[in-house]
Amino acid sequence: MILCVNYKKQMLVLLLLFFSTKLICQDSLSTSHIDTLAIIDNHIKKAVGYQSVNIKSALQHIEAAYELAEKINDTALIIKINYGFGLMYKGIEKDSLAKQHLLRAINLSIKTNDITSTRNSYNLLGLIEDEMLNYSKAIEYYKLALVYAEDEKDKLATRTNLSKVFFNLGKNDLAQQYTEEILIYFKGKDYYEFGVDEKNVLLTTYINLSNLKKPKEAIKLLKESLKIIKTDSNLNFRLPLVYSSIGEFYAKTSFKDSTIFYLDKALSKAKEINLEEEVLINSFLISYYSLKYKQNNKALKYLDSVFYFSGNKLGKEVVNIPVDSLSFEVYKANGLYNKATKHAVNFISYQDSISKNKVNDSYLEFAKKYETEKKIQENELLKKENVIKELEVGRQKTARNYLMIFSVLGFVTLSFTYSQLRSKRKTASALAKQNDVILQQKIALQKSNANKQKLFGIISHDLVNPFNAILGYTELLDKDYNNFNEQERKKFISIINNYANNNYNLTRTLLDWAKVQQEQLIVNKQMINCKELIENVIQPYKVMADKKQIEIITKNIPNNIEVSIDKNMTQTIIGNLFVNAIKYTSQGGKVEFNLIKNKNGTINIEIQDNGLGMSQEQLGNLFDITKVTSVKGTNQEKGNGMGLILCKELIELQNGSLKLFSQLNNGTRAVVNI
Repeated sequence: MILCVNYKKQMLVLLLLFFSTKLICQDSLSTSHIDTLAIIDNHIKKAVGYQSVNIKSALQHIEAAYELAEKINDTALIIKINYGFGLMYKGIEKDSLAKQHLLRAINLSIKTNDITSTRNSYNLLGLIEDEMLNYSKAIEYYKLALVYAEDEKDKLATRTNLSKVFFNLGKNDLAQQYTEEILIYFKGKDYYEFGVDEKNVLLTTYINLSNLKKPKEAIKLLKESLKIIKTDSNLNFRLPLVYSSIGEFYAKTSFKDSTIFYLDKALSKAKEINLEEEVLINSFLISYYSLKYKQNNKALKYLDSVFYFSGNKLGKEVVNIPVDSLSFEVYKANGLYNKATKHAVNFISYQDSISKNKVNDSYLEFAKKYETEKKIQENELLKKENVIKELEVGRQKTARNYLMIFSVLGFVTLSFTYSQLRSKRKTASALAKQNDVILQQKIALQKSNANKQKLFGIISHDLVNPFNAILGYTELLDKDYNNFNEQERKKFISIINNYANNNYNLTRTLLDWAKVQQEQLIVNKQMINCKELIENVIQPYKVMADKKQIEIITKNIPNNIEVSIDKNMTQTIIGNLFVNAIKYTSQGGKVEFNLIKNKNGTINIEIQDNGLGMSQEQLGNLFDITKVTSVKGTNQEKGNGMGLILCKELIELQNGSLKLFSQLNNGTRAVVNI
């Protein structure tokens, strides 16, 4: 059920279908009950007739139906009418009343195990909170709706709503998680197999995803959306939005003709299906881009269309830009200076009103603060009065307590026995706690032994074995140096150098890891420029990347972001992650750095490659030293898994985190949050 579209029609269909079902099943009802249902049905039909022309009369008929449903104690009817109230009050923007009725519907539907009504009510509550920008509440309600969804088809709309909220919050990882679940449902199926609601979900998902893509990819997704709309005329109302979005993405790629072409298509379709707001927005956009492309006559023509469809109410905001601002620029470009001056005056007045509103908001904020402090003081006075009353009551209780002393003495023996029993229980509890401590120590000891065994295995195999090769090649050079040509000697030296470097890096990693385990490393934080740090770290390893012709992309790292970190530890972390990315990326691949500043003051350093990737099993074992395995790189480079374990422990010493996201044969993304 798609809650974000046509909710008024949804209410009418829902209620009318429900009542018609009731009347069909009349045989088992009494005559009076049947008559009451008929009257309720009549009220609902009248509410349906009035809801688009006289909302007051529509509400009166719904209320009359509600009273009759309560009179015959028909819980199912009461649930549906409460849900209808919620839809109707939402339609007239009385959100608090809408929420009251929806919560009533939920309470009754849970008691009667009406799962469908429970899910629909939670979904509509989520939509209301979403539109009020109360995103945390919206997420809470949408997740409850997901709990009551009975099958994958029921879950589609709710996942769409959740992904939309997370997109709005900028939490793209969570948004994409729900988006991927939606796309799994549609994978490998033809558009014609789906109903209109399912198509609408897929359409909304493509539109949401387009906002995260580069213009060319976004346009491709939006054109795929057009194919979906063409399969069902019921989706034509989405055409203006899709055409308009394509036009705006073409504007980002500087395709002037395509920009105006798609915006014009959006405008024509909006006029055809009488969507005035879309007509207004697209007229505005065509005027704006025509002016930008020096097509002044066309800009003037479509500006006149904006005035016509907005009822000549100047100052109305369209796409967050005041109409007067655009009007001034268009009239000035066309030499109509008198009109341009008029709109300049209007725009200045508009800006002044915004400033005044900000001042008024400050006064309101001060008044609220004063009222809050006043209430706090009143509460303190009430608390003091309560303390005085409690003292008076205490005095009265003391007098009574003296009278009870002799009675208490009779229970001394019983109390002594109870105290002995309680002492034994405490002893037993202490023993149980001690056993728990011993058990935890045993588990820690077993883990420590396992770590040592793995460490000794790495030392005996990955550290000692290469020395056999080094000794073998040096012995050959020592004894038979003159029997080899220059090319063979260089090859042997290169092999020895490779093994020596690997052993050096592994030894340094093991020593750093050992220091972490023994808590010998001290975190020394200082303010560091992120871009300079990253560029300094990756410089020594660019030779490795150049050998494999790997492209390194660092353009998404801003120049001016600083963060408090331990420089040496962070260099080790980024260096290890960058070397891993190069190691497991194929010839001609790419490694991309991204830097994101979060609202909570932390930063995310992302290192993304398009290499081998990992399975879910490999991801699950990455940071467990007893389970890590050696995986060779794309050029048979060796690895032992210790580097990632060290990275995780070094970042956690700085109160940060390391997360890896990967799919087999589809690359890996490492996210360092600090």
